[in-house]
Amino acid sequence: SHLLLASSATRERFLALAGRHSVVHVAAHTQALESTPLASALALSPSAGQSGALYAYELMNLRFTDTRLLVLSACSSARDIRQGFQGISGFVRPLLAAGIPAVVGSLWKVEDQAASSLMRSFHESYRQIGDAPKALRDAQLRAIETSKDPLRNLESWAAFQLYGAAADPSDAGPAIPSKKPQAAGATPSG
Repeated sequence: SHLLLASSATRERFLALAGRHSVVHVAAHTQALESTPLASALALSPSAGQSGALYAYELMNLRFTDTRLLVLSACSSARDIRQGFQGISGFVRPLLAAGIPAVVGSLWKVEDQAASSLMRSFHESYRQIGDAPKALRDAQLRAIETSKDPLRNLESWAAFQLYGAAADPSDAGPAIPSKKPQAAGATPSG
């Protein structure tokens, strides 16, 4: 595993390492653009000659071959922006298109401490049960149970949603489908 903190969490380091891990967690700020959702950006650390911005359109061109779950602990990272009849998420759709079976993101702004607490609980549960949807639900229920006023704190525990795989992402098979054509009814071999 790799932990990229502060100045080491550059765009270049993220791009070099992210696809090699089964679980990737990004805690960053976002710039979500309603007018052009694919130009929304994750604010990573700047490096020589780079702003640190990782744009949504860049994500869809990547291949996360080993990644089964990507968590975006970032404000509005899963916000659905309506364009015509279609909702377009700045970050979720490009990540699913890049081959990641399950993505967790936030629908709105969440206070950093509340997000951190929920994410810690989520990862603890995920390590124990290995099922992302159940782990997120468990973390949200824990947040409700420990809150003095769960309805008032709704904005912190309800913001995070899971998109993609409805079951354990580690059982999802290859993150990127095989290029081999298959006969109807055939299942990919392991």
